[in-house]
Amino acid sequence: MKIDTLRELPDQELNSKVDELREELFNFRFRHATGQLDNPMMLKLARRNLSMALTVRHERELGYFSLRELESVRGALGLPIERDLYWRPKTLREIAPALFSREDAPTAP
Repeated sequence: MKIDTLRELPDQELNSKVDELREELFNFRFRHATGQLDNPMMLKLARRNLSMALTVRHERELGYFSLRELESVRGALGLPIERDLYWRPKTLREIAPALFSREDAPTAP
């Protein structure tokens, strides 16, 4: 299964696919425990497919988008959206002191 095919599915179909993959993984685990699974690699493949489907669902929930999608978007005048060349991602460790400083903490009456 390719992740691009999962990304093309609507939300309802993706949720049903996740349920289907969970059931498939359960069946593979059960068959593996009872010694009826001929190919143990099917268990690994089922885990991978489920993780891809859950990843796509999580991306949609958080609103992730690809750079390709961002480049295809045009503004009001038909101009492409520009990226900030000087922006660099920061870790939570770098920004946590500013976010959770003691000065901003509420004081007790």
